[in-house]
Amino acid sequence: MTRESFLKKLADWTVDRTGRLSLILLLVTLLFGWMASQLKLTTSFTNLMPADDPRVQEYDRIIENFQGSSVLLVVAEGDEAQLKAFANELVPMVEGDSLSHLVRHVTYKAPMDFLSNHGLMLTKSSELKNLGDLFTDPNLPGWLTHLNDSFEKEYTQSDEKISTREKENSAAKTLDGIDRWVRHFSAALQPGADVAAEAQAAADALTIGDPYYLSWDQRMLIIQVLPTFTMFDINQCVEATNVIEKMTHQVADKYGITAGLTGSIALARDEMVAMSNDSMVVTLIAVVGIFLLFVFTFRMLTSPLLAIMTLIMGIIWAMGVSWLMVGELNLMTSMSAVILAGLGIDFSIHIIAAFSEKRAENIGIEEAMSFALTRSGTGIMTGGITTAVAFLTMMISESDGMREFGLVLGVGILMTMISAMLILPVMLVAMARFKDRFGRNTTQPSRDVRYTRLGQLAAWMGRHSGYTLVGLLVVVMVLVFRGSKITRDYNYLNMEPVGLESIKLQDKMIDEFDMSPDVILFTASNLTQADSLTRIAKEMKTAGMVQSISDFLPDHAEQLIRQQTIKGIRDRLVAAKLISGLTLEQRHTIRDQIERLLYNIMELQDLAFSGGQDKIFLKSASLVGVAEVPDSAMSPGERQLTSRLKQSMGPDIYAGSINKLMTAFDNDLVDPQRLAAFQDAFSADFKSAALAIANPEPLTLADIPAEIKTQFVSDSGEHFLVTVFPRSNAWDFQFLDRLTAEAAAVSPRATGLPIVFNALMDIIWKDGRRSTYAALVMIFLLLLLDFRKIKYALMAMVPLVTGVAAMLGIMQMTGLQITLLNIMAIPLIIGIGIDDGVHIIHRRLIEGPNKLSQIFSSTGRAVLVTSLTTMLGFGSLWFATYRGLGSMGIALFIGVGACFIMTVVSLSAMLGWFGGSKR
Repeated sequence: MTRESFLKKLADWTVDRTGRLSLILLLVTLLFGWMASQLKLTTSFTNLMPADDPRVQEYDRIIENFQGSSVLLVVAEGDEAQLKAFANELVPMVEGDSLSHLVRHVTYKAPMDFLSNHGLMLTKSSELKNLGDLFTDPNLPGWLTHLNDSFEKEYTQSDEKISTREKENSAAKTLDGIDRWVRHFSAALQPGADVAAEAQAAADALTIGDPYYLSWDQRMLIIQVLPTFTMFDINQCVEATNVIEKMTHQVADKYGITAGLTGSIALARDEMVAMSNDSMVVTLIAVVGIFLLFVFTFRMLTSPLLAIMTLIMGIIWAMGVSWLMVGELNLMTSMSAVILAGLGIDFSIHIIAAFSEKRAENIGIEEAMSFALTRSGTGIMTGGITTAVAFLTMMISESDGMREFGLVLGVGILMTMISAMLILPVMLVAMARFKDRFGRNTTQPSRDVRYTRLGQLAAWMGRHSGYTLVGLLVVVMVLVFRGSKITRDYNYLNMEPVGLESIKLQDKMIDEFDMSPDVILFTASNLTQADSLTRIAKEMKTAGMVQSISDFLPDHAEQLIRQQTIKGIRDRLVAAKLISGLTLEQRHTIRDQIERLLYNIMELQDLAFSGGQDKIFLKSASLVGVAEVPDSAMSPGERQLTSRLKQSMGPDIYAGSINKLMTAFDNDLVDPQRLAAFQDAFSADFKSAALAIANPEPLTLADIPAEIKTQFVSDSGEHFLVTVFPRSNAWDFQFLDRLTAEAAAVSPRATGLPIVFNALMDIIWKDGRRSTYAALVMIFLLLLLDFRKIKYALMAMVPLVTGVAAMLGIMQMTGLQITLLNIMAIPLIIGIGIDDGVHIIHRRLIEGPNKLSQIFSSTGRAVLVTSLTTMLGFGSLWFATYRGLGSMGIALFIGVGACFIMTVVSLSAMLGWFGGSKR
């Protein structure tokens, strides 16, 4: 049976068996609808990667086996005292019984009991050597002297100074301790102050530090929530984030601070909500917009309604089959309904255009339907199959995401094509019979529904084919050149909705803590390997902070070295005698050592400024202020630092806490008795705290608190996690490239979302090119099989190739970049753009030569409408809050429009050149 005879038979069935076909099609739609309802949505990037990729396998293994790999972060901003009160109230609520099925543990303080008993064993040998003297004389004059000696040896006089990231973090921690000591010391000297309490706090500041996770200026606090689930358990992600977010906002309002959630769990929730809402809203906008355009174009209401009903049923069929094939929708296939809405309507348009054309000529229903299916059906079948094959070629991709994308769309376009050829004719026949029976005027005047102006334009270009082809060649060459310059956007966050609180807080975290929550992960099979990986990772220039079990459980050999140093410190500390009261000379020593400390920190501040270490510079400024420089003389970087200081310190940024303490000493504002009382209390408290942290006993894994093991030891206890927090935005392309390269140099098993995403972009870029070439070859072979002449096959390909070139050129000229999602527009346009040329060439073979005006007035009208509806369908993605979908919609909008323009221009010229359009 030939294609034409099959289509004629289908038209006869439609007319003769309308009722029976309607019932069967309804039952089939209900079945597919149930199947479509079973589809799930996942937003994981790893689902897009090849399943056998070692980076994905390692990442999935870490997520499943380490409780600390998926995290929900509470980020709060405000006054330090209010932040701590906020944390103290919120944490018990989050850890309560009502959330026990979602929350495993909450970390908001350092493990103080552990640190207060093993602090020096957790300090590097080199630092113990330089800082050891600090713990040998607890009396204030000697202690301040040793503080300066140690500070100079460790930072200002050291060859390394603060040249490494680890040194910088160590300096920041030391400055934070000094800052707290100075504040408590200054407070103790004020009339009415509780000297004993301030002395205790001052002693703790330089032995165990502040337990809360605060920023350099103590105005931002982080709470880490470890869930009972992973970031791939999307339902739990949504539930946990919603509940904890509500609690967070309630408690934050009580204390007059701002707080919100970020981290992988919160971002997964935000993505899920955005994409779920977008899927419904954008599809609705597309369907309504297509319907209104249909009504405006065809000047009728019922046929567009039937086309939309057919489209919806076709999409239901496609989604039902998708459930059978893939089971769930990923980031790429989640937009398939919108894409099918833009493409599936095309089949209905061609059928309605042909049917209404004959009905307008008062032709009978049976003959009109036969004409519609035989004249437009061949083009529909060729266009549908070539589009489907183009999509299905993506199944040769390395990426699972692209393979599923090609499969879902390839089969989906076939389902929408089949539904259009089965469902729409049945409804058109039923509608026509209803109108014939109940219409007021069954015989309507003939109405020309063709687009004569489009036909006239095509005929003119055909008559001037030489000039048209030359002009087209010049334009295409320019667009090809511009398209070759298009760049790629690796910033994953640029695909997220604008204004997400989770992303805003993530950016603030990077500014205040010099670390991104989008971590790099390494695993070790033993403690020695974990220690080695940690040491190497800390040398990464892209690392902001490195955390591992080694921070709390040093290598055994290293512990033995530290043990000897700690024993010496402890012996000297035990032998130290506490003085009572202060002589005049001792008070002068205190004053001089504070001044010496001022100059030491100023020197460190200068080193930090010249080295671009903003955190050290800002922390130093809070202690010693900054030099007063006119705003006009500042560089942009200096203005930015000054602005941040004013936010923290207020308008007076020229005198820090040590400057003010020096002023008090120099102006005899320090009460000698209060100073002596502080010395007595501080020396006793410091000696007691120092003896506790100077514990020489070696540590074993059994000594490590459970809350630490949870983060760094696998559930089986056989593997250990090393976490690297990038020091900058992990999604900046140049930084991401360096970060990935450095991580791979540390270990070939390095993984994490930034690494997976970077690899995914490279894979999809290669897959896109490979799929494009394969699609072009397959489409050409199908066209050659259909047209039986290489000339017509090549002609039909020209609008497609030039349209893709135009799309890339226009994107580059308008500042658009290639992203993870809009790169899919290229193989999509390969499948979509071929239809226009196919329909025109088919009509040319039917009408014969020298009929450009008639071809483009009739079939060109349908091609224009299908292009506009497809552009409208894809253009609706612009309304998606998830910007990744929007970028794809814009690319497809440009591509479909470019293919239509190239169809009209190139085929008018070529058909005129080869067909002799001189009339």
